[in-house]
Amino acid sequence: MKFFNVFLFMLVLLVFSSPLSGFWGEIPDKEPVPGEAIIRFSANVDSFEVEHINGHCEIGIDWFDSLSILFGIYNMHKVFTSDDSVLTRIWKIYFPETLFIETVTSAFEIQDDIVYAETNGFYYLMGVPNDPLYENQWAHIKYLDSELAWDIETGDPNIIVGIIDGGADLDHEDLIGMFTDPVGNNWVHPELAPYDSFGHGTHVAGIIGAATNNGTGVVGMAGGWGQGGVSGGVRMMILKCFRHNTASWSVLAQAIEYAAKHPTPENPCNIISMSWGGEESSVIHNAITYAYNKNCVLVVAAGNGDKNTKVYRLPCRLG
Repeated sequence: MKFFNVFLFMLVLLVFSSPLSGFWGEIPDKEPVPGEAIIRFSANVDSFEVEHINGHCEIGIDWFDSLSILFGIYNMHKVFTSDDSVLTRIWKIYFPETLFIETVTSAFEIQDDIVYAETNGFYYLMGVPNDPLYENQWAHIKYLDSELAWDIETGDPNIIVGIIDGGADLDHEDLIGMFTDPVGNNWVHPELAPYDSFGHGTHVAGIIGAATNNGTGVVGMAGGWGQGGVSGGVRMMILKCFRHNTASWSVLAQAIEYAAKHPTPENPCNIISMSWGGEESSVIHNAITYAYNKNCVLVVAAGNGDKNTKVYRLPCRLG
């Protein structure tokens, strides 16, 4: 039953992302985060301590310390908290915003001790709807034979879905009782609960887990059968990363790692929903590999939208 449940999620998220208009097809032209870059040290580099000396960072490696002085690298920290052998070697560095980022990354890329150096770019929410009635179109279930599926499985509360998006309406009458406890995390405003800012995350959460057969609102694909929180349905962890439809690679990578370790390392999210995409990013690839190795099912938007094209955005085309 759990396998069927997972398949159902994968199918519905891909199908229902497609008809919505928004940032499908053409990716908006947005520069990467100024004054930031992401670097991954090779396995040849031993662990080190960061020292702040005369306004720049030093780690006791000659070539790095020289570049740090040259570019004025005034801060650096690990992107991830995991002790995974790959993730623990990925750092974000900070330098004056007036510098050309490609100049900095190019200087690091030629070093033997660096696996990659890249900008801290952005990914974009896929299928952001502009139809004012989209809230009434969360699930066109007549195309999926959902009633037949619900004879087999209506949603298992032991299945946790991590939704990396723009938050969710935590007080929505069709979603109350369908979230994990704690509800998730907020990278946009860390001091606040991960409430939705513009509707996309609530849209996704409704497709996945709005309470089903409760006489209220819309129908979720795995929202149980009866009153939400009482008669089953998956539990959703809300991971808010997006501000105004964009989120940086480093933040999204942290959210993927978080989902693969929470609610507990022994019982992390079974499924991670990622209805977004963009261009190539090594740090996102590393984060997804980490989650995959933790047996998370990764569900992503294809990025084609309503066009008959075969241009698949990252992270969809990762294999």
